[in-house]
Amino acid sequence: MTPRLLLPLLIVATFVTTSCKKEKEVVEAKDSEIASAENLSTAGAATLMRLGGQRARWTATHSLENGDRMEVAILQDLPRRRIDFTLLRGDARAPIATLIAKSGHWYVTDGDISGVYRPYMAPLRNPALYLYLAKSELRFFTDEAVEGIGPLEGVKDGVATFRVPFTDEVRSALEERATIAEAADAGDVAEAARMAAEAGLQTHVNVATGVIVRAGLPGLQTVIDGPHFLEAPVSVEDRFETGDAEPGLLASSIAEEADSLVMLGHCLLWRPGQRPCDLDTHLLDLNRLALRRVPFAGGTSLPGTFLQNRTEVVVVGTDPSGGMRPFRVHLETGDQLPLGGPRLAEGITLFPRLSPDGERLIATWMPAMGAHEEAQVVQFDLKGNNATPVGAPMAHSHVQWLPSGEGVLLALREETQGAAEVEGTEVARKPVLATMALDGTVKRLRQGDQPVVLGDDAMLFFDVEAKRWMRSRLDGSGAQRFGNGHADLVHPTVSPDGKSLLFLRRNGDEMMEPVRVDAAGRKVTSVMPEHGLWAWPRW
Repeated sequence: MTPRLLLPLLIVATFVTTSCKKEKEVVEAKDSEIASAENLSTAGAATLMRLGGQRARWTATHSLENGDRMEVAILQDLPRRRIDFTLLRGDARAPIATLIAKSGHWYVTDGDISGVYRPYMAPLRNPALYLYLAKSELRFFTDEAVEGIGPLEGVKDGVATFRVPFTDEVRSALEERATIAEAADAGDVAEAARMAAEAGLQTHVNVATGVIVRAGLPGLQTVIDGPHFLEAPVSVEDRFETGDAEPGLLASSIAEEADSLVMLGHCLLWRPGQRPCDLDTHLLDLNRLALRRVPFAGGTSLPGTFLQNRTEVVVVGTDPSGGMRPFRVHLETGDQLPLGGPRLAEGITLFPRLSPDGERLIATWMPAMGAHEEAQVVQFDLKGNNATPVGAPMAHSHVQWLPSGEGVLLALREETQGAAEVEGTEVARKPVLATMALDGTVKRLRQGDQPVVLGDDAMLFFDVEAKRWMRSRLDGSGAQRFGNGHADLVHPTVSPDGKSLLFLRRNGDEMMEPVRVDAAGRKVTSVMPEHGLWAWPRW
């Protein structure tokens, strides 16, 4: 089966669930009573309480895009946990990684790599494992869930089914995909598309436990088996053995090395010639070239910004609703707080930056990935209050604060004069450096891209026409070449003391490696501790 043909429409469907039609169904009175919101919520609360005091195990099986499945088996004997990841391909089982959590540390075996880390700080070869882990945690029915999962369809074998039908538009699109699949002699994909159109978005809830045991799009679902409670005298001690492994450098506090830490998006598993893999935010210690992960517990994340104390960061993390929103994460405790309020609870937020006074953040928000014309600069605080828009929506990137804190520097993406207006084609664009006041007033400066504020009246930017890096005043005047121009460098970020920059250096057609550059642009030093895919450094 090649479900990749079905995936684009299923992704689209995740963004239209709020507009899905809710059809009135005739449900037997008995089912309505058994699966009432009150009964399911009560069952869920009882199960949650039991999990706090009794050993249990459960398994989550996630359907993957390519037809494989990822099995996540969790054994819990609080405060200890064992988590085993296994790839299922047909009848074959391939162990991927094991995490054993005990005594405040994670003992990790990932292929032929092993180590001891603080919770959620192990840089796994495949960052998507953290996403599967987040989706494997037990979720319980709540009163608030009723609106989002649609009306009750019925109860069978102790499982209540709730369903939100797709809109006619999505059904038509799925039928079109089925027709294309049949023409490509992919009948199984055609059948899956038609089944998806009929099934809609279904959520299954175990009536006895209140646990959501099946959720997600058809073909990309998560199915939960359990929890199964373990009665005495069943022993599980051997499942938590870690041999002679002891916590070391990678499990130590990061407070003393905070100034030498940078954040980067990274995927260790990737190699040239492969499709891009899921990135996750990692911490690189530039002094020791030690690599750890930002302890975001919600799945994968992308780099954002360090806070002034440098023991906290803001990252853009995956949200249960399917969007990407900013989270404040403490590097020592792992505590996290969603930011931006309801305004950023949906859609995609990218590249948050901290204000000079350390109290506010600025970022780019889009309703969906790739919706550049609707990109909106937003401002929000560190306490989780609602974000507010700055100016009008416009295609832009690389937004960051001016030193005064009274406006931002950014690169606009403007249509090239005379660009062909052909429906379905990408419009040619040129980057233009600009400033924007907090009242939305925009002042265009000059052509350029990837700007970085260097000080009170200096910035670095890439001259697209000359293909070299330039240093200038903040108004774009007095531009001079930075070093030798460094045409092979991208995505700069400046150190807290302003004496160094970190770039990514193109190494061949696909490879990127992090490099450190002195403030004058003369000395370039590689700081790549591991191979893989690197992106978006933040110092």
